[in-house]
Amino acid sequence: MLIQEPANSIDASAVVNLLLNGIAESKYLEYKVALPGNEYEARKEFLADITAFANAEGGDIFFGIEAKDGVPTAIPGVVTEDLDAEILRLESMARGSIAPRIPGLTMRTIELHDKTIVIHIRIPRSWLAPHMVKLQKHTRFYLRNSAGKAPMDYQEIRDAFAAASHIPEKIESFRESRLKIIDKRRLPVMFEHTPRLVLHIVPLANFSRMQSLDLSGLPALAASRILEPLEVQSSMKSRYNIDGFLTYSLNKENIPHSYVQVYRNGIFEIVDTGSYMDEGLKTVAGYMLEHRLMHSIPRYFSAFDELNINPPVFIMMTLLRVKHFHLRSALHYSAVNADLVFDRNTIVIPGFLLENFSLKPEQYLSGIFDMIWNAAGHPRSPHFDSQGLWRHDQHRLLDLPLFDESPAE
Repeated sequence: MLIQEPANSIDASAVVNLLLNGIAESKYLEYKVALPGNEYEARKEFLADITAFANAEGGDIFFGIEAKDGVPTAIPGVVTEDLDAEILRLESMARGSIAPRIPGLTMRTIELHDKTIVIHIRIPRSWLAPHMVKLQKHTRFYLRNSAGKAPMDYQEIRDAFAAASHIPEKIESFRESRLKIIDKRRLPVMFEHTPRLVLHIVPLANFSRMQSLDLSGLPALAASRILEPLEVQSSMKSRYNIDGFLTYSLNKENIPHSYVQVYRNGIFEIVDTGSYMDEGLKTVAGYMLEHRLMHSIPRYFSAFDELNINPPVFIMMTLLRVKHFHLRSALHYSAVNADLVFDRNTIVIPGFLLENFSLKPEQYLSGIFDMIWNAAGHPRSPHFDSQGLWRHDQHRLLDLPLFDESPAE
């Protein structure tokens, strides 16, 4: 049985219930009574267990649970003088002796009511599989099945490499097909013929398995404004549709201008024609664009948490219909250089992989913002200070020079 709860939701009661309900080891679950030592064989066994799960469907390992014939019989807990040091040792072992590194691998301690400690390792199904154990002269691929783990044979390794290579291609193909549809305005709501920002957030595990979500909780997420579009000018509505679940915003003229489409496999598509894109003045307010993304993307990650969707996710951003538009900083129209404009209608920003939802938005979005400003002729976003921190006070930016430079020859 695959444990569906997010790793950080598994608490003392969940661990005890494994024992009380006699949940047996399976393709997705394994119990270990003792932590691996530093001897060669113990390290090799530990690394083989982790990679075998990652190369299959993912799963969980619990250290500190005793089992007989795969069925838990007691929870003696782990014995160690320094839990933090032990977690660091296991993380270092996995980081240094598995290639490539497994995205989304988590290790945490769970304290039971009697102060017994269990260590839980969550290994996600990896889109970078196959992962190889590299320990001294031992280099081998492993795969998890219902009987445990076993070395992968030649055909299994070959098939795993072929499957992994197709995932990025499929994601880019999905984006290309959606952009064509969005550009032609064949949308779940009818937009005006204006510039638009398109954001796709693709959870890799769901995408590779084409997993279908339980959509029943999405109306509540919409009501709590977690699924709010990038900009809400007047009112927001939501509804189920054939693709999954949709929230959208209306302007004062009752015309839709922004939406969030949650697909049945967990993909989020956010399309926005917000007030920061001025068709008449041919300008895009760079500060407001960044501001909306910085504040909205973490909200969407909290929706993923509610939907039990774990990282990693692939994030892709595109600007449509922006040729000859200027990109300006804050409210400073006068700083716009007439020669610096977007030189094409469609600005496709390369996608990137995010493995941790708890990172600050500026840590993973600064490079994306730089590329958007590059596309309009500028060397970087002007909204970050020398320490790489995003500047939240737009009024301070009025005195910040926007780039005094000539366009490239």
